[in-house]
Amino acid sequence: MGLRAISQETWKKRRKRLEIRFSFEDLKVWQKSIDFAEGVIRLVDTLETPRQHFRLVEQLEAASTSVAMNIAEGKGRQPTKEFIQFLYIAREAHCLK
Repeated sequence: MGLRAISQETWKKRRKRLEIRFSFEDLKVWQKSIDFAEGVIRLVDTLETPRQHFRLVEQLEAASTSVAMNIAEGKGRQPTKEFIQFLYIAREAHCLK
């Protein structure tokens, strides 16, 4: 029993069925990380800080968005293994805060 040749179109259809089909926006962790980042940014907007603290405020905003950005970037990668690696990075970024 040998390997049977299949057309490119058939291969694409089969491959499409095997792919993980969801958007990172469907993930609860991504939704919660966006809510958190929006809350931090709203809070930062209300702060009356001296000029010397501007860099600290920028870092706070960047840190608050890092989880959502890592999830989104990871989902843009093709292999599932690479996406999972970005989820680990997002988790570590959250744990270090």
